[in-house]
Amino acid sequence: MGVCRLLCQYNISKDGYYFLFTSQAAGWYPSSGAYAVTDDIAGAWSDLRAIGNTSTFSSQSGWIVNLQDQNYLMHAYRWLHSSDSSGTTLCPLYFDNGFAFYDYYPSFRYSTKTGALYPEQQGQLLSQDKPAVSSLAAQGSRAPCKAFDGDYRTSFSSVEETKAWPFTLTVDLERVCDVKNIQISWYICKGSEGYYAYMVEGSTDGQGWTTIYDHSDKSREAVSKTYGFNSNLISGRARYVRLNVKSATLQNNPNNNWYNPAIYEVKIYGEPLGETEPCTRSAAFDFEQTNGKTVPDITGNGNDLTLYGNTEIQNDPERGNVLYFGGKADDYAAVASGLLDGCREYTVCMDAKSESEGDFFTFATGQDKEKYAFFKIAKDHFRFQTTVDTWRGETGLRFDLDAAQWHRYVFTVTPTACRLYVDGRLAAETDTLTTCLADMGTNMKLLFGKSFYPEDVGYAGYLDNITVYSYALSESEIAGSEQKGDINADGTVNAADAAALADYLITRTSTLPDWQAGDLDGNGRLNAVDLTLMKRIIMK
Repeated sequence: MGVCRLLCQYNISKDGYYFLFTSQAAGWYPSSGAYAVTDDIAGAWSDLRAIGNTSTFSSQSGWIVNLQDQNYLMHAYRWLHSSDSSGTTLCPLYFDNGFAFYDYYPSFRYSTKTGALYPEQQGQLLSQDKPAVSSLAAQGSRAPCKAFDGDYRTSFSSVEETKAWPFTLTVDLERVCDVKNIQISWYICKGSEGYYAYMVEGSTDGQGWTTIYDHSDKSREAVSKTYGFNSNLISGRARYVRLNVKSATLQNNPNNNWYNPAIYEVKIYGEPLGETEPCTRSAAFDFEQTNGKTVPDITGNGNDLTLYGNTEIQNDPERGNVLYFGGKADDYAAVASGLLDGCREYTVCMDAKSESEGDFFTFATGQDKEKYAFFKIAKDHFRFQTTVDTWRGETGLRFDLDAAQWHRYVFTVTPTACRLYVDGRLAAETDTLTTCLADMGTNMKLLFGKSFYPEDVGYAGYLDNITVYSYALSESEIAGSEQKGDINADGTVNAADAAALADYLITRTSTLPDWQAGDLDGNGRLNAVDLTLMKRIIMK
């Protein structure tokens, strides 16, 4: 088996297959486990297949415990002599049609009478596929969310030139939970092992943090003698859980940490204390009313738009009042931070007529030039990019068109895909995005006309009828918003429909013959966003 040291005491025969379990060579330190399988013990064996996590949960593959031919345990060794953390790790082992699986459980119950085995975690797995963010830049294939995807073979890792310690990795559980156990699968290096000093912190709002577990005292053997994997029983209430990693210390070179910050997997167990909070926020602006440099949010949600520099409301002969940007970096508009926080999806709708060339953003959300999503509407094309690693990690799409004329743009984004609709028709799409908006953290900015890169120019052109949704509109919702509006059921969509809807929204006493026709944003109720969409239909 080459460099693999065979630790199996005997072959296991299960359902007509023979299994041989091995480990990689790493001296007495933890190493990755593997197995080979055959249906003919004297014949050819399969290639080695990875099993468990990359450190066999801080152990090495050992022998297999047979529990009355009903259940099996991987009996993995922890070869740490004169250490309080020495011993064994027992992992329930399962077989299925020639494949083997085991995972880590803090405890399990076993019946000596029946041979039944009951693995136990500390509640539900709360963290898998949840939004995550790190203090370090990371490329899409190794973004923070990769540490919460349920796969021990993928990892979060900072970009190659970033070896900054300490660092943080934060996950949003999307609801307040009673957290009970955190399991961390660290980077491991086949003999050049490092142990990690860290703290686990919790927050219910993403602002105030409380330490719920301290694993930073290097004088404790539980810290300095545990490599590759930690399982900590914790106690606290949190929606956000932050792993604050202070340092890594290499056992063979304690004064020279050459590790690139990386974590294979983090699992948080516990019990949810409430329902997942849906991301259903929105803001809309039609520029018919202003209060100085403030444009009111006509949804009534209070997400008003503030104008900066020489950005101003102008009267357009085709569209009425519109928002004009002069092209300078200080000419922009902004919504209060946080509208899209925690959202995996979003939609941006706007009418636009561009005069722009060069490097600029028409719409932008995110934190800074490290973590952002933007689209630009230039005179001859539309371009979208998203990243958590500056321009190096961008993914997106481009669509060429004559954008110097008025067009209606509806742009929807999900974690892996985006779609551009121009004047009600699907114009471009891609499913190759590698950055989720929720991975960019909290208090994200939402800007119109301004780039996160200070050397860029500002947007030059016009915008009107802007709506931002914290979810992705479906194709039917987008099509419906282009066709509905006849709420008085007279066969046409005109000013009478707009007047009837406005009266209903103000008085809530008038009767509408077909109120569903007025639900232009498809959310099941009538509001100011529907009135804005209706005005746009009429103006066409």
